[in-house]
Amino acid sequence: MGSVNEELFRGVPKPPPSEFVQRYIEGNPNRTWRDNLAFLIDNFPQVQNEQIQYLIEGGTGVKLLRPQRVDPEDIDFITRSEELALQFSSTPGLDAKSVELWFKFRASRLLFTPQNVEKLFNLTQEVEFQGRKIHILKPTVLAMSKDTRKWFNPRQKDMDDINLLGVSDDEIEEVIRKLT
Repeated sequence: MGSVNEELFRGVPKPPPSEFVQRYIEGNPNRTWRDNLAFLIDNFPQVQNEQIQYLIEGGTGVKLLRPQRVDPEDIDFITRSEELALQFSSTPGLDAKSVELWFKFRASRLLFTPQNVEKLFNLTQEVEFQGRKIHILKPTVLAMSKDTRKWFNPRQKDMDDINLLGVSDDEIEEVIRKLT
């Protein structure tokens, strides 16, 4: 049997979220993406021992950089910890991926190696959210993770995000070179 992420990636049903996360979900039925992001950063420190533990990505990362973007459906984030990812398993509005799963799912053209994980966690920037600094992927990495044109027709919202970010194909290829 492989790691938890390998099993999840192969389609084995996800376990339920942690009791703490489940109580939040059940106690806040009308929560917004902003509520979910505040819950995440208030209860799970992004930086521990001077190391970033998770990064905001996906549509939330785009929204934080480009406020004109449509509100995201969920908070996508990449974590170094499978345990943290599992706390949010099957959680509506909060989509955690371990970095290993992110490399397999969102960045399948890249190799998952410890060196590439460190490179990825250095391709970040800080943004302000409700008076707090949070770490997100840089626009070029956000665009790269949404660009599926070489394999299949991308979702319209992903192409809209790439256009909003203003990232060129050459910039996406440069990120790929940095992470290979």
